[in-house]
Amino acid sequence: MNRLLRQGFVLLFFLCWLTGYTQRRLTPEQTGGIYYAYPVVDAPRIDVPQGLKVFYISHYGRHGSRWVTEYSRYKWTLGHFKDESNLTELGLDVKRRLVRITRHAHHNAGQLTALGAEQHRQIARRMAENYPEVFAEGADVTAQSSTVRRCRRSMEAFCGELRSLYSSMKIPMSSKKKQMAYISYDSPELTALRRRTKSQPTINTDRFLSSLFINPSVVKNPPQFLYEFHSIASDMQDVQMGETLWDALTYEEMMSVHDSNNERMTICHGIDERNDNIPARSAISLWKHIESEAERYIREDKHGASLIFGHDTPLFRLLSLLRLSLPGTGMEDIIPMAANLQIIFMKDASDNIFVSFLHNEKQQSLPIPSAYPFIYCWEDVKHHVGRLYD
Repeated sequence: MNRLLRQGFVLLFFLCWLTGYTQRRLTPEQTGGIYYAYPVVDAPRIDVPQGLKVFYISHYGRHGSRWVTEYSRYKWTLGHFKDESNLTELGLDVKRRLVRITRHAHHNAGQLTALGAEQHRQIARRMAENYPEVFAEGADVTAQSSTVRRCRRSMEAFCGELRSLYSSMKIPMSSKKKQMAYISYDSPELTALRRRTKSQPTINTDRFLSSLFINPSVVKNPPQFLYEFHSIASDMQDVQMGETLWDALTYEEMMSVHDSNNERMTICHGIDERNDNIPARSAISLWKHIESEAERYIREDKHGASLIFGHDTPLFRLLSLLRLSLPGTGMEDIIPMAANLQIIFMKDASDNIFVSFLHNEKQQSLPIPSAYPFIYCWEDVKHHVGRLYD
């Protein structure tokens, strides 16, 4: 019996390992995590139960694909290649590519790319096609964004697409500093958590550095150099300039950066025993705004949409506050470029309100009883979220 049990445990371990390995095998682009270009190209309308009518959508979206945030990061990385006599053949080739990439990044660092704008146009089009009753004649649609330019441009692309579909629709757009108190709020305890949470790639960098430099000692901070190089390599999928840097990295090196970034992001913004629910509490102001706006539409018997355009980390913290189920644990699954949360509001003939949560346009569940599959009573949702921060 003991032998059979041992064999059973061995088989179970192997199957779990095999399943984990299969799930863990990412593409180079996916190892970019937060740099992963929005993967959704098709999203059907949710199955609305008979007797319910969709009337309102509350949306929070991360800006679309962008350049790496700061030009100094390109310059710092390229600076290591200054002495060409110290470069290998691959190092010389990589330098030529980095020079071109850095030149284009000079006035573009942190800005939305053409792909980023297109991502939001496509999300807007799918929303309008799936829920035409929300945007029917008389719809009240408003939009606001972070004061950061890439978010404003994402808002403009999204709303521009809606206007192309509904030429008479008026969509007031705003981007004000005071709105940042909920669009992108970092509480003091969150700021402290982020400062004390450090994570760098742990893989031995000798192979990577020696493939580029004859004397690798030119790199004074190897883990940081690997991290920045991987960030620029990952971002090439977002800028679409026909360059790639993946040939300089092994899969293990890519995954080392991915895993260290994933750990830091999860501690600082996700659900993790090491963060004492600090990220979720930092999302309370955003949720209160979402709830207040929804109540206004319900109270005034309006149909339409409230659209917010912000950043990856506030969105992640909002998902953590909701305890929403997610398709995976990697940032490529949770907050890729243009990631979004759409809350679809429905009502019945007695004006009872129901909601469904779409993360990146796919229905996800809450840890509370549902009224229908993936559909919850609004009062239950408010109680669930309120209980987490009261």
